[in-house]
Amino acid sequence: MGVSETAKAVFSRLISQQRDKPQVDIGKMLHAEALRVAGKGFAFATGDTIVMKLPKERIDELVSDGVGERMTMGEGEKRRTMREWIAVPCHRPDACEELADEARRFVQSL
Repeated sequence: MGVSETAKAVFSRLISQQRDKPQVDIGKMLHAEALRVAGKGFAFATGDTIVMKLPKERIDELVSDGVGERMTMGEGEKRRTMREWIAVPCHRPDACEELADEARRFVQSL
């Protein structure tokens, strides 16, 4: 799946906001450009969403509130839902920005 122009623009803003934080860099993750902290990915763009790593309980809350959906990978019988990854639509750039900070702190704590 490609990355929409909207997702590219939102992700570029996230890069600008995150790149000067300690231990943050840009690298590859699942064939996509990703924000990483200490070498571990915490956010990337796919389709028309920004996908971020957060604790399962926080994702439960965000999904319940309609902020985003759990990320799914694979197809058919190999399709699986990721417990700690949420896909947030790019039409919610403020939510993406707030959650990117939260995701960075979470991944940095692991």
